[in-house]
Amino acid sequence: MADIQAVLDRILDSLSRAQVGPGPAGISVSVGVTLFPMDDGCPDTLLRHADTAMYQAKRSGRSAYCFFYPLGGSTPDFSPARSRLDFPICS
Repeated sequence: MADIQAVLDRILDSLSRAQVGPGPAGISVSVGVTLFPMDDGCPDTLLRHADTAMYQAKRSGRSAYCFFYPLGGSTPDFSPARSRLDFPICS
């Protein structure tokens, strides 16, 4: 899991420093992550869970990511999101 978070942190950092023309572009990214086989669903379910986590990351603030962890019920569980500057909580 730490490896995945390190990659996500590098992606967020790289995109936050992107330049288009003479100055910074002001890009922010929201990423939703679900992990197979922990989230043992068909491809459509995996995409829907990642999409749900992405919208939770958007609600947490700019340049954040959030993991989707299925609980076996109808309510998803979200791990803490991580952003470049702070650590908002997905809940």
